[in-house]
Amino acid sequence: MNQQANIKYEFEDLKQIVKEGWMDKQSRFLKKWHKRWVVLTNFTLYTFKKQQQYNNPTEVIDLNHIVSIKQADDQELQKVNSISIQTHDSIFYLVVQDEQQQQQWINLISSHMLKLQNKIKLQQ
Repeated sequence: MNQQANIKYEFEDLKQIVKEGWMDKQSRFLKKWHKRWVVLTNFTLYTFKKQQQYNNPTEVIDLNHIVSIKQADDQELQKVNSISIQTHDSIFYLVVQDEQQQQQWINLISSHMLKLQNKIKLQQ
C-alpha cells in the first residue's frame, strides 16, 4: 500500500473507534515501558503518544495479523494486568489499569478479530 493510500486508510479507520484509553506499552527493541494512547477500531489497533491526537501512530497492528491475544505472564513481565498480543513477526505487551480493563480489551480485540476472519471467509 502506498503512503498516500495508507494515510487515507488510517483516517477512515479512525472514524470507527471501538475503544480507546491509556496503557503502558513495552518498546519492541529496548524493552522500556512507555505510556501510550491505545485505539481499537474495527480493523486495527493503534498506539499514539498523545490522547485523541490521531496522527503519527507509534504502532499500527492490523487485527488480521494477530495470531493470539491473552493475559501475559505477570511474573515474567513483573507487571500486573498485562496483555500479550502476538503477530506473525512480533509480540507486543500492554499493561492496563485493572483486571476489568484487561478483560474488556482482550474480549473486544478478540471479537473484532473473529468478525474480520468471518468476513474474509464469506468473501472467499
